[in-house]
Parts: sequence; structure tokens; C-alpha cells
Amino acid sequence: MSMCRRCTPCFCALCMLAIAVWFAITPASRAAILFSEDFAYPNGPLAGRDGGTGWAPSSAWAYTSGTSENTVTNPLPGTSGKAVQIAANAAEVSRSLSTTYVTGGTSTYYISFGFNANPFQGFNAGMYAGVGVTLPGSASSNLLMGMPGSSGAFGYDWTQRGDPSAAGSNGTTYLALYQIGPGTGANTAVTMYATTNLLMSGTALAATTPWTTVIEDSGFSFNAVTIAGGYSTGSISIAGLAMADNPTDAVSFTQISVPEPASLLGAVVALAIGVSVLRWL
Repeated sequence: MSMCRRCTPCFCALCMLAIAVWFAITPASRAAILFSEDFAYPNGPLAGRDGGTGWAPSSAWAYTSGTSENTVTNPLPGTSGKAVQIAANAAEVSRSLSTTYVTGGTSTYYISFGFNANPFQGFNAGMYAGVGVTLPGSASSNLLMGMPGSSGAFGYDWTQRGDPSAAGSNGTTYLALYQIGPGTGANTAVTMYATTNLLMSGTALAATTPWTTVIEDSGFSFNAVTIAGGYSTGSISIAGLAMADNPTDAVSFTQISVPEPASLLGAVVALAIGVSVLRWL
């Protein structure tokens, strides 16, 4: 009986297998990601968790208000990554970023995440839930993305500027993309895109008709992220949160963090190819 002695063909095959799996499950680039959080923690309170990238040193999610916890939970419908259920009763957690981002100039930022509300709440001035980018202590530097107050729909609330939104479907997972970029003159323009096609590229999503009306006003700055909600019934959740300087990387992170089962096909195919190579050697 002959035995393999780690000959060159076998070694090359192992290298090919490793490379195939690596490219199948790893994003092509993370250089453009400015902050990210995939919530890959055990189920339970989000407060105290400190994974992700782009956050201030030694920064962790901190419970700041409300009577119940925002919790890491099972995947959103149609996905396989972890999610965070936003608690009711004005619960809020926040986390500091590693830098302050200034809008109104020439920079454009793209924030992406998965969103699911079951049900959308209907019109009620006291109900809201979503992800916020804020400058603590500033009344006007506060952009809430998700379900803005008084709308019971899907959109955003830019404090002191309005809350454009459009009706969403109950229990449906959306891929959301928010563009924060230059407007007229020195203004900042906020635009929201959304789709139920969780595999749509960021470039394609940003080329669709905006989900809501574009709001434009003087620029604002932010250096913290909040996850907050105040509502009475149902379940509102997010997943795969990221900000990048381009829509492709922002959306790609969300898709890798909360992939539909179909998106895992590439990894399976790559693994099968690698195994087949080994069998033929």
C-alpha cells in the first residue's frame, strides 16, 4: 500500500482548497468599511458586547435608557446571521465611533443594514425604532433610520428636518441603504433606498428610485451610533450594520453578515471543487 508523503500535487491541492473556501466566505475588501457590526454574539442583551470594527478603543454597546433590553436574537426571516431585536419602552443602547464624521462637504457615506418589522405599527406619534447616528449633546445631529416616529412606516427621521417614509410589508426583511452626501451648496442630502431582494448589489440598489423623499439641509456631524425604539406591540429587528464610503462595500457587509441560504452556494461549490481536486490526485 502506498502512502501520501505530502507530495507537491497534494500540497498544491490543499492550497487550492484553502484559497477557494477563503474567497467564497471572505469579502473582497474591507478597506472602505468605516464601521461595522454583525452582532455575532450569543443570544441575550446587546449591552456590554464589543465586536465589530471602526469603534472607539475599549468601546462596547452601553445600555443608556428604557425599561427593557435590546437583545441579540435569531436570524431575520430569509437570512442566517444574527439580529438584534429592538426593545419597546424607549429602550436604547449606544456606542462611540473611533472618529467624528462631518457631512455637508464632499464626502458621501453609505449605511446599510437588514430591517424587519412585524407588524409596522401604524400612525402613532409615540412609536419609533431603528438605528441612529448622533453627536451626543447636539439637538440637530440625530438621524434615525428605520421606522421614524409618527409614521408607522419605513424611512428615516432627521431631527428638525422631517421624517420621510413609505409603507412596508409586515414580517418582511428589507435590505436598507442610506446615502448621506453632498446636497445643494454646502447642504447635506439624505436619501434612502430599500429592497426585498437581499442579494442586490449596493451599486444596483443605489441606482433604484429612492424609497423616500430626499431631505436636504445644512450639514451635521456624528460620532456615535444608537439602537433605540419605543413602540407597543410586535417585534422590530435589525442586522448586519455597516457604513462605508461606497454603496458596494456597505451592502456587501450586510449581505455577508445576514446571507440568504442561497448566497452560501458559492462556498459550497468552492468546497466541492477543492475536494474533487484532492480526489483526483
